[in-house]
Amino acid sequence: MNPKRSKKKSGAFQERRLTSAKAETEGGPPWKYRCFLTDRGEDEIDGGLRSLGITGRARGRLGRVLDLLKCLSKTDWKKPRAASTGDNVYVIHSQTENSQQIRIFGSFLDSHSVFAMTVVATEKDREYIPANAKATAAQRRDVAFAAIEDRTRRCFPNTEPRASSSADPLGVGGPAARIGTDRPARLQRSDLPIALPGPSERTS
Repeated sequence: MNPKRSKKKSGAFQERRLTSAKAETEGGPPWKYRCFLTDRGEDEIDGGLRSLGITGRARGRLGRVLDLLKCLSKTDWKKPRAASTGDNVYVIHSQTENSQQIRIFGSFLDSHSVFAMTVVATEKDREYIPANAKATAAQRRDVAFAAIEDRTRRCFPNTEPRASSSADPLGVGGPAARIGTDRPARLQRSDLPIALPGPSERTS
C-alpha cells in the first residue's frame, strides 16, 4: 500500500472525527424552543403574545414559521423569516392578518441545541416597540443561560391550550403539534412578513 495514500486517508478520517465531535459539542438543529420565565415563573413569551392579541390564525402562522426555522442552521436564519441583530441575539418575524409585524427575540444555546425566546415586540417603520427590545433580549439571555432549567421552559408559543388527548398529549393541537418533531411544516405564502422571493427561490 502506498504510505502517502494511507497517511492521507488517515488524516481525512481524523478530520471527520474532529468535525463530528465539534458538532456534538456545539449542538445544532433541530432546535428546541424554550421561553423565558419571569421571577414569578410566568411565561414571558406567551404573556407577550396574549397582550398583543395574538391568537388563533396569527398563532398558527407563527407556528409554521417556527416549525421551519427549528430545522435550519443558525446561518440560515435569514429574512424574511428571521434575522441576526448581533451578539447572539436573533429576531423571528411573523405578522397578523392585519399586517401587524410581530417580532420575537431570542438567543441560541448551542450546547443544548436550544433557542431561548426572551422578548416579544412589534415593529413599525423599521423601529422596534418597545425600543429597548434588543437590549432587554441580551440581558434576559444572560439570565436564562445561567439557569436554563429554572428561567426557561419548553414552549409552543404558537398554540392555544386545550384539552389533551392520546394523540396529542400536550394539548397543543393542529400544526403546533409538529413543532416538537423534526419534520418542518410547509410555509405558506401568507406566512411571510415581507416581500416573497422569486419563483426560483420559493420553498418547495
